[in-house]
Amino acid sequence: MKMTIFACVVGCAVAFGGIQPPATSRMVQLNVQVKDRANQPVAGIYVSVATPSNPPRLPTDSQGGVLFQLEVPTVESRLVVALSAVIPVADADEYAAAVARYQQSVSNNAFRQYYLVDLQPGVDSYNVTIAGRPAVTVSGKVVRPDGTGVESIVFVNDAPLPVPQEPSPVDGTFVVGGVPAGEAADLFLWPGEDNAVRVVHLTAAQTSSDVALGDLIVAPPAIGTVPVRIIVSNARGMPFVPTMKEYWVTVVSQDGAGIWSFRVDETGRAWADLHSATPVMLSPGTYFVVAGPIMYNRAAAGLVRALQDGRVADIEAAGVATFTVQGTTEMIVPIDAAATEAAVWTVIPER
Repeated sequence: MKMTIFACVVGCAVAFGGIQPPATSRMVQLNVQVKDRANQPVAGIYVSVATPSNPPRLPTDSQGGVLFQLEVPTVESRLVVALSAVIPVADADEYAAAVARYQQSVSNNAFRQYYLVDLQPGVDSYNVTIAGRPAVTVSGKVVRPDGTGVESIVFVNDAPLPVPQEPSPVDGTFVVGGVPAGEAADLFLWPGEDNAVRVVHLTAAQTSSDVALGDLIVAPPAIGTVPVRIIVSNARGMPFVPTMKEYWVTVVSQDGAGIWSFRVDETGRAWADLHSATPVMLSPGTYFVVAGPIMYNRAAAGLVRALQDGRVADIEAAGVATFTVQGTTEMIVPIDAAATEAAVWTVIPER
């Protein structure tokens, strides 16, 4: 009887406003300002804010500003803000104009891929500035040892996504803008006909002006001997481009020299070829793995750099997902996408 009365009192109090259930979300106001390398406002460029639901995308006004009114789950501790390569415009002419503005901005300015805004208890209004830095272009041609051009995806780490997201021409020539001037940078080459990725390290001295690399020779990768299937979990809701982290993985050899990106199917398994369900084939050795393709993936690129700098012990101590291939028996490797990315951030700075 006492329990019945207690339940009635609590239930009635909640129903009539006497006791409110814990809030599961709160309203947050975010003011974003976009400026170019000359500290001038960038108008008409779309900005996105990653949220658990579809991220809102809004254009900046004539002063380079845009105001977001967001309903954010109380469990969220930060917002992820980025220039949006997805432009939600239906009219063909308006879309073309918006794409042109975006391409010009990200080519002439060195923007970061995304910006983090830490949320504080009791603080509901935030400001963030997306500031462009001086930039240069890097050009070259990806070729096989016989001189044949190779259609490739070529990009610099930690930069906004291009629009449209297409590989270089079939002859392998490329021009990449938005490379930070006077700063070291990593240029990634991803030939379209294989899963192996190559990296070209650019020094701060090289990027003091536009860089012409000439022919970059990439040999076809060696085929491994051991089938490996990677099962990805806990990838939803991760910044940036969460679906890419749900449907791709990047595997890096212990010395950082071998880099591969593989698609993951709807069951979370990585395959070398989704059309024939062919397992990934790797050679014996130790590997590290993170969720997402190498393309525009800060965590994957940071893992490559750390391994190439010889920081294997730091990577292992942090708990980045790893596995050792030996013998000939097929391996199944499970990874927690969010946990292993968080481990990478303890070794390299995310911001």
